[in-house]
Amino acid sequence: MAALSAWQGREERIKQYLECDLLILDDHGREPAWDSNVANLTRVVMRRYNHQLPLMVPSNLSSGEIEARFGRDGNAVTGRLWEMARGFVVEGFGE
Repeated sequence: MAALSAWQGREERIKQYLECDLLILDDHGREPAWDSNVANLTRVVMRRYNHQLPLMVPSNLSSGEIEARFGRDGNAVTGRLWEMARGFVVEGFGE
């Protein structure tokens, strides 16, 4: 019963991500690349793309690294992110 409750709570959170006015996936790439995380992120990106909802994805990853994190759907997801992009790449000094 606890697993079902946890799943329902996760689905409610995902529903909020799908429907909110603006979604910011801050520091994308720091979350574990578990299959369930990748599947949920793919679902969110594709839904927001299809419904033309704004999405901000600040990340220290390159587009190639983002594509690799999404596995077999990487090219499609990265393509959607770039199609929705109204931004820029900031390069700086770091480690």
